[in-house]
Amino acid sequence: MYNALITQISQWPPTVKHEIINTYQHFKRGYRPKISEYPITKYCDYYIRADEEEIVACFGCETYQPTEHQILWKTSSISLAQSSATSLQTFNQVYAWCIWDAFFITQLLAEPAYILTQDIIATMPVSIFFNGQKFSSIPLWFTFPLKNSNTKTSLRECFCCRTKGFISLENAEIFAYEKHCEVIDMAEMNKRTEQMVSALSL
Repeated sequence: MYNALITQISQWPPTVKHEIINTYQHFKRGYRPKISEYPITKYCDYYIRADEEEIVACFGCETYQPTEHQILWKTSSISLAQSSATSLQTFNQVYAWCIWDAFFITQLLAEPAYILTQDIIATMPVSIFFNGQKFSSIPLWFTFPLKNSNTKTSLRECFCCRTKGFISLENAEIFAYEKHCEVIDMAEMNKRTEQMVSALSL
C-alpha cells in the first residue's frame, strides 16, 4: 500500500508539493494559513481539513486534534540533546496522522526535532530524536498495512490506523497479525521515509 501512496504523491504538480511543504513550515512555526490562501485544494482536498477558514491539517500533519504521534521542534536556545521533559515548553508541537508521517515530515523540513509516539501493545512512550540528518532511538519495529481490507474506508483511514511503532519485534508481530500488516525495522523505515521525501521534493 505504501508504494501506491508514494506513486500518487510523486505525480502531483510541483506547485502542489511546494504548497504542502510551505504548510508544514507554517504549522512548525505555529501559524495556520487561511483556506483562501491555499490554492491547491482541487488537487488534494482529501488531505486537507479546515476549521473556521483556517487550515488545521494537511497531508499527515495535524495542529488541532491530538494524535498518538507528536513532533516537537525547538523554539529556544536550549540544546535538544540536553533537553528534558521539564523543558517541553521550549518546543512547537504538531501531531502526525501516523508514525510514517512523523518521520517524513520531520526529515523533509530537515531541522532537529523529537518524535514522541507510543507502543500500543506495551502501552509505553517512545522517543525518537532527529538531528537534522538522521534518526536515533532505541531499536524499533514498525507496521505497515499490506492492503485495504475494507473498500469502504479511505486510503488514509486504512493506512494511518495501522502504521505504528513498537519497542519489540514481538509487539509489532502481535499487532501485525491482528491488523494484517507487515513488520519492518528501522533501516527499512528510513528507506521508505527517503522515498516519500523524494516524492514530495520539488
